[in-house]
Amino acid sequence: MPRVIVASGFVAQYPNAGGVFSVVLQYLLGLRRLGCSVCWLELLWPQGPSDRALIRTFAERVADFGLERDFCLVYFPQGKWPEAGAMREWHGWSEERFSQFAHSADVSLDLCASVRVPDLLAEVRQRLLLDLDAGFMQLWMNQWDMGQRHYDQFFTVGQNIGQPDCPVPTGDRRWQTFWPPVVMDLWGERAGNVEAPFSTVSQWWGYPPTHYDGEVYDGSKRVEFLRFVDLPALSGHRFQVALNLHPVDDAADKQLLLEKGWQVHEAHQVADDFLSYRQYLHDSCGEFSVAKPGYIKSRSGWVSDRSVCYLAAGRPVLVQETGVSAYLPTGRGILTFSSLEQAVAGVEEIRRNYRLHSQAAREIAQEYFAAEKVLGKLLQAAGL
Repeated sequence: MPRVIVASGFVAQYPNAGGVFSVVLQYLLGLRRLGCSVCWLELLWPQGPSDRALIRTFAERVADFGLERDFCLVYFPQGKWPEAGAMREWHGWSEERFSQFAHSADVSLDLCASVRVPDLLAEVRQRLLLDLDAGFMQLWMNQWDMGQRHYDQFFTVGQNIGQPDCPVPTGDRRWQTFWPPVVMDLWGERAGNVEAPFSTVSQWWGYPPTHYDGEVYDGSKRVEFLRFVDLPALSGHRFQVALNLHPVDDAADKQLLLEKGWQVHEAHQVADDFLSYRQYLHDSCGEFSVAKPGYIKSRSGWVSDRSVCYLAAGRPVLVQETGVSAYLPTGRGILTFSSLEQAVAGVEEIRRNYRLHSQAAREIAQEYFAAEKVLGKLLQAAGL
């Protein structure tokens, strides 16, 4: 039985982000179905006076999926690494139990280079970095120490990373590609309604721009959403977005979206845990989403773990082109666009042949993104 650690450092700090929780959940449940013994290693840095509540909420959420005996949350009360020093609190598994498991673990899957603390995974036989921010991760590694020397293999969801038409630097690292995994039966086969709105759950601002070779790689979706703000009026269909908007700083943007016919929800209200996140997806006819400009400019071939969940739920996706169409069958189930005119045409096509696109969405999810397939290949790459 392979022993696998799945590591993240971005879930416990967001207790009202069901989509974020869902990302890591797919790995844990998928690995268990492959017969693996698993540990969810979650790192939490000080967030404020609610830290104890964050720890309790995380423990409750993993217990909802039978993982209450399979997690280890390490809390650093004195700050982020390396300022955090040696002081740690262990929740779920004790330090001794985790150390024993890590000593005999076959592989760790570190999502987004979350574990910068070098001793936590030092004894694991194979350490894999799984990049979910294709293009940005390579740019960051080109500029900063992301702990890359501690990994044995590098994987990215950016299907085009390292190819001649992808301008981001890869250094001396060989980036292998993988797809975001999804546990198919978590999403069911409930029929969609073509009259329901297109939807998505998204950040508005994301991260600051990254500069490389005279180019700016923007990490904010805001500018792309505003390029397509007239889509409801031009397509005659309903659109809704679940966003994290600041009530004052983003008030003008929210008002513009409302005036242009968008339904705007607070993400933490409509998708605050996994079940509400799944329901939000089910209540749509499909996903419409833009990509961060950096994903587009880099032509990284990035694909979203959220879009994969829409597909698994039998909801077609209409998403902005990042170069991924060279690696996935598009036109049925998955439609891509670069211009407003292409987005309008995509809406019309999905509405005209909704049943076909819904069925294709589910089939593509099964063929490309089913967790057992994706994670089995990762284990194989680790020699398991």
